[in-house]
Amino acid sequence: MHDLEWWEDPMNADETLLRSRVRHRALPLLREILGDQIDENLARTADLVRPDVDHLDEEARELLVSLRRDGGELREDGDLLLLDVHALAAAPAPLRTRILRDASRSADRAIRPDRSSGSTKSLLRRQVLAIDALVVSWRGQAAVPVPGRIEVARRDGLLVWRRLDP
Repeated sequence: MHDLEWWEDPMNADETLLRSRVRHRALPLLREILGDQIDENLARTADLVRPDVDHLDEEARELLVSLRRDGGELREDGDLLLLDVHALAAAPAPLRTRILRDASRSADRAIRPDRSSGSTKSLLRRQVLAIDALVVSWRGQAAVPVPGRIEVARRDGLLVWRRLDP
């Protein structure tokens, strides 16, 4: 049809990668236990959830813009992004955690002069939840390290993403 030669990606067989382990171990086990219809059921569920995810992601993007602060005299060398922590705390958890995810990715991109994709490490759910604890369960916790040699700290009513090596 398009004169393309078939190519087998060797990474598809590399079970050190999560997607490969899911494909080669988890899905066959789920099919064995739940039946062959599991593939269609998962795809249908993804289709049902996608509009909700898209809506929440858009709401989070809009709220993130409104939460940004300049910091003025509170701004320190190495600060990449500052958010109003009290206004953020008022947001529902599904929006708040998306904002924290997006802000962390934005801070990572900010330190890349060529605006490349940033760190090769992934932001983990546990990191987002640790940042969220700085917002809703403040007890003087230490800063939370995130990918890109960045940490997130609470300071003077702000949630601050800052470079570890300014």
